[in-house]
Amino acid sequence: MKLDDNNELAIPSVSTKQLINMLKQDMLANFYTENPTTPLQKARNAKIEDVFLKEFNKPFFSYKVEPHHAAGRPGVGKTTSFMVAGEWAAKQLDLNFVPNPVGDFRATENDFVIVTLELSGETSKTVVSGVPVVVEMSGEKYTMSAPPLAFDNLKNAGGSMLLLDDMPNALPGIQNMCLSLMERKGFQNISIGENTFVGSTGNLGKLDGTNISSTSSANASRRQNWMVYDTPEDWCHRAATSKGAAHQRGDAYLGEFFQQNPELFSTITKSKNGEPFATPRTWSKFLGYSRVAFAQYEKMLDIGDSKSKVHFDLPEIMLRAQSLVGMDAANKLKGYYLTITNNVMPIAKKLISGDDLNNIQKALIKEHAGKVGNESELFFSQLNRTLGEFAALEVSKNVGKYPNDWVAKSKPVLDLYTKAIVDNILKLNRADKIGSSFVAFSNKLCTLHNSEEVAQYSKVTNAPKLKPDLALELIKSFAQHPETHQKMGDKPIWKVCGSDVVTNVANYESSDSKVANIQSQLESTELADLLKSKATTKQEAPEPPKEALEPSPPSMVMY
Repeated sequence: MKLDDNNELAIPSVSTKQLINMLKQDMLANFYTENPTTPLQKARNAKIEDVFLKEFNKPFFSYKVEPHHAAGRPGVGKTTSFMVAGEWAAKQLDLNFVPNPVGDFRATENDFVIVTLELSGETSKTVVSGVPVVVEMSGEKYTMSAPPLAFDNLKNAGGSMLLLDDMPNALPGIQNMCLSLMERKGFQNISIGENTFVGSTGNLGKLDGTNISSTSSANASRRQNWMVYDTPEDWCHRAATSKGAAHQRGDAYLGEFFQQNPELFSTITKSKNGEPFATPRTWSKFLGYSRVAFAQYEKMLDIGDSKSKVHFDLPEIMLRAQSLVGMDAANKLKGYYLTITNNVMPIAKKLISGDDLNNIQKALIKEHAGKVGNESELFFSQLNRTLGEFAALEVSKNVGKYPNDWVAKSKPVLDLYTKAIVDNILKLNRADKIGSSFVAFSNKLCTLHNSEEVAQYSKVTNAPKLKPDLALELIKSFAQHPETHQKMGDKPIWKVCGSDVVTNVANYESSDSKVANIQSQLESTELADLLKSKATTKQEAPEPPKEALEPSPPSMVMY
């Protein structure tokens, strides 16, 4: 779904994901030396060629890089896109990432430096030209400019980027000076180094309620111009793959909220009234508070012995939401979070722990099972996802406790998880939702670890991928239940959902042989017979109604 695309200007639209991908490629090309003369240059060229082929699946050929200008509404991730691409480039080139150094920092060839010039409302040319100084040469005195130290760091670093932030909101004279930095990598006697990558950003002025000076056609014709928008899917992936402690990663259930309320991902029309409004940026600011609130609640569910000790701090988190994303989004979010924390999460925690549900919880599931409509669909979607996430949390604990045997130690957790899915999803004629639970399980493990040893996001597709051994154990555990041998289309449910799990690891980096082995086992008669023999030792379940046996296969999209 394409959002934040107010393209009244004739500029091509790109998502933040697309922009970051192009920035990465152009940064590598920018740091490539056409005719290398030193061992360092030759080694870097070889590294760039190797990275380019691995990351973008195409051979590298050198080319002239033109500056990028990212226009768009406030908060869509324009500046962040440059920073993300810069940090990635630093990592690929084995350089120390130094964003906006302060004080007397002096860059070396081992550093990747980013310098951001905040140009919004800037009226002084010295921000670019430096301060005038008098120098004496051959007995004569001359006026020159002393370049900012930041520019010297750009020139001396092993890799560097100059970002001209909110450039169209500076005075026309300053914009023209910035044009020289873009084209010539310098201004008058000041140089930022030929190796410096230059980019700029800008809001939309009257189109989004921001003040802006007119942008000259000279600027527009000397750079690549993009209208940037963001999507909930890309935002959620960035949230899942962000750095930090475990409680500082993940989307805090907002991905599914945006799926239900796409119009609340961005409420830019509120900006002209001076009210808080929703943008990818303000949701990201709120996300930090929401993550902590859910981490606290999950911990209380883990250790709490009485209901009085377990509570989600909804009043405070809603105040945070109102102050950051606005009243409209906060009011909708309140009901959504209330259902998750009061009903879904306690139920999921008990099911994954093997505890019995109380009568109220059983009645709630039964009530929703007998209903149709958005409320019941949302309840089961939330239960699906939360079962997968809580199972992943338990598996993750085993990774820490039993680093050499965690897959085997996780079998009891997988058995409880698949039993919960069968009893509370499949038996209630909702087989089409099981795939989304497996996606939630995979996503949570990738968020917690993102490593080949446990689970990782694909570098190519961003899809979550389980360690092959774990994927197979999940399939086996699910297939032990007789209900999973009912048909979905022309295949048993366990095989359809099992194929979805295997598809999610089909390109698992450096584990192709293991994956091929799983795929062959999944399709083999021997494995099917083995699983069927295990399943038939249990009491046969009543056959689901015919209309429940042939739903469409689960959609494996990012929630």
